Amino acid sequence: MRISDASSPDPAGQVQPAANPAAKETDVAPGAVQDEVKVGSVAVAASHSLEASESRIAELRQQYLDGTYQVGAEKLSAKIIDEHLRK
Repeated sequence: MRISDASSPDPAGQVQPAANPAAKETDVAPGAVQDEVKVGSVAVAASHSLEASESRIAELRQQYLDGTYQVGAEKLSAKIIDEHLRK
């Protein structure tokens, strides 16, 4: 079958009517504004988290370069044991 043999869809047939014919384009669902506020606050929190992570990485990198970075013995041993048990 060739593309030219296929019937092309009617563009007018693709448009779906609104669920409520009386609804206007400017009508907003009851919780829509609250959802936007929630999404906005999550985006701000994620942005602050990235900034904190970047500053922490820079701090750790500088400690490593200075030779002052140290890992606690408990954390190191726990990590070694966890890696061993995964194998």
